[in-house]
Amino acid sequence: MDSNSLNTKTREKRARNTSSSISEADISLNESTKNKPRKKKSIGSRFAPLSDSNADSANEFEDEEPEQNTNNKEQNDNDLDIAAGLKEINFKLNNVLTKDSSELSTIIKNIVLQLKEEMLSSVILRIEKVESDIFDKEMGNNKLSQTISDMKCKLNEQKDENERLRKQLKQQESNCEMKINELEQYSRRSNISR
Repeated sequence: MDSNSLNTKTREKRARNTSSSISEADISLNESTKNKPRKKKSIGSRFAPLSDSNADSANEFEDEEPEQNTNNKEQNDNDLDIAAGLKEINFKLNNVLTKDSSELSTIIKNIVLQLKEEMLSSVILRIEKVESDIFDKEMGNNKLSQTISDMKCKLNEQKDENERLRKQLKQQESNCEMKINELEQYSRRSNISR
């Protein structure tokens, strides 16, 4: 029977160790404080009858003991409240870890997304600034290419105009030569006829 009780105790200990946390360690400390034997209320009953001078000091000691008991009760109540809170927290943590892991994974995903947004916000701002600069430069390049094409058109028109003027000038030169030639011939004729 002793070996069976030892086996169950070790199983309980192992089970506690597998899902152990700080809160369980605190709980075990609190339970050990509960199991401590309490002092008897009347210490005077343990001792032999006291003289009158010692009776006054014993009464003072007995007066201090109820205050100590109330302090101990308050402390024990606080310890029990803390232990209950720790048990509740431990239970919730065990549920989070042992329940379906979708809750935990969604929590982790949300945290990672928040961190990602916080970390990448400056990079995203830089990228947006670079993109806007590139867009502005492209717009400037488009305007410049438009002005270049307009200037090419004007240059071609100017070349055509220059070519037309050259042809016109050549024609005028040839007309002038013809007129000069005719005039010379007329003057020769007139000189001959005279």
